[in-house]
Amino acid sequence: AVVSTQSTGTPKTTKRTTITNPWITPGLVNSIEKKARLYYDWRKSCTAALPNGNTSKGLLYKEYKKYLKSAIKLAKSSYYSNKFEKFKGNSKKTWEVINELRGKLNAKCKDDFVIDGQRVTCRRVIADKFC
Repeated sequence: AVVSTQSTGTPKTTKRTTITNPWITPGLVNSIEKKARLYYDWRKSCTAALPNGNTSKGLLYKEYKKYLKSAIKLAKSSYYSNKFEKFKGNSKKTWEVINELRGKLNAKCKDDFVIDGQRVTCRRVIADKFC
C-alpha cells in the first residue's frame, strides 16, 4: 500500500496491506504510523552527549510499541476466531483456514510447459520429461 506523507511529499510504502494481513484495519495502520513517528522523535533526540536520547520519549515509544503489538495480536486472533466461527460446520473451509494460518496455501501447477521448443499441456508428458 502506498501512503502519502505530508512532510516530504513522497509516497511511503508499507508491507502491511489488507491483502497480506486482512486483520490490519485503517486504525491499526494509523497506530503503526504513530509508532514510527514516536521512534523517529526519540532517535532524533539522540546525540553524542545523550546516546540513549530523551528518556521520556524513549519510554513513550516503548510503551506505545507494547500497546500496538498487543492490539495487532488481538486483531489477528479476533479475525481468525471469526473465520472459524463462520465455517463451523464446514470441515473443508475450516481446513483451508488452518492451512492459511500455517502459511500452507495450495500452489497451482502451471497448465503448460515448453519442452524442446514445443508447448506441452499433457501432465503425463510433462511429468515424464522431468523424470
